[in-house]
Amino acid sequence: MQVVLISKYFVPDRSVDAVSVSHLISALIARDPHIEIHIVTTNHNYKNEPEKVKAATSLETLFKVHRVNSLYGGNNKYLLLIGAVTDGLRLVLKARRLQIPNVISLTNPPLITFWCAMLLRRRNWLYWTFDLYPDALKASHILSGKSLFYRLIESFVYNAPPSTLISLGKKQYAYLTDKYEKEVPWICLPCGILPENSQTNKEPPDWFVQGKYYVGYLGNIGKAHSKDFIIEFVKNFPALEGYTLVLAVYGEHRLEIENFVKKSNFDNVVLVGKVERQHLHLIDIHLVSLLEEWTHISVPSKAVSAVCVGSALIFYGSRHSDTWDMFKECSFFVDRTTDLASLLSSILPREVEEKKSKARKIAMHLIHQQESAYDQILASLKM
Repeated sequence: MQVVLISKYFVPDRSVDAVSVSHLISALIARDPHIEIHIVTTNHNYKNEPEKVKAATSLETLFKVHRVNSLYGGNNKYLLLIGAVTDGLRLVLKARRLQIPNVISLTNPPLITFWCAMLLRRRNWLYWTFDLYPDALKASHILSGKSLFYRLIESFVYNAPPSTLISLGKKQYAYLTDKYEKEVPWICLPCGILPENSQTNKEPPDWFVQGKYYVGYLGNIGKAHSKDFIIEFVKNFPALEGYTLVLAVYGEHRLEIENFVKKSNFDNVVLVGKVERQHLHLIDIHLVSLLEEWTHISVPSKAVSAVCVGSALIFYGSRHSDTWDMFKECSFFVDRTTDLASLLSSILPREVEEKKSKARKIAMHLIHQQESAYDQILASLKM
């Protein structure tokens, strides 16, 4: 049996796309040691990170990696879009030339789904729906949903459904069913699931003090996330007594948030560069945000990872989202109408511990769900 996976990111990159693909490959090999796996991905310069290159090279004895060079790596959003469109075409063409019947594609680079829909119709195509395109281009205001260009792309993409959808949740699947106007065979595989042994006994980070309670926003503050929620949360944070707020943010709004915190000189707010995966469980409550217009288009992996380490959530978003659907039992809900100060002042330690206990139970379900999804993916592949 042969399968080719198409992803812009792959090891030694540590993005959620790359890690997810790596986990899937390991799972497929564990289930079928004779499976022949090919990866079509882009090149990246890791000359200053030789340990990553060594780790990636050692893995490539188990499968074949085919790389293409990205045409543009700058910051101009329009040139990035053009580069992404051409990178997607080149990745799909390289995968097609391999003449392998089974193809699993992710959603980066943007609009790669367009090329898959055009060029992989005769293949057993499994579409792994991370951020949805072209929908994300409209949600991020890069393209107008009323423009002829957008409507043509949308029409083409959703008139050519894949053989199987690997979606991040049932709400996202329902959204895609409406888009395709038909039910497509479906496998549910939430992104960001961590193994049971992800909490190690390594030395705690410098910011951690035993016996204290922590809230944290860890990760990207990008187009899909609400920087206003984070800023308002910081303003109202004193209402949550007895906690320290840890912020480890990156993305386009990082500097604005960090400068706001520094100028405001808030007590019990700590800025750190990064929180390692083995330290996620030290955060009692993780903050997760998703703008309403991004509902179903993106499903935050940080929420899944936080629940997997037994943490509670404060979720800013929509009640119709997969995040709320999956994790409402271990979450506090916030939207634009919420009085944050009132909510934070009402949160009791006992309630947080109850939600953390529920998170641990949900985490066990997620791990079983992941294993079942891997079984279903293997069963979906053709000889």
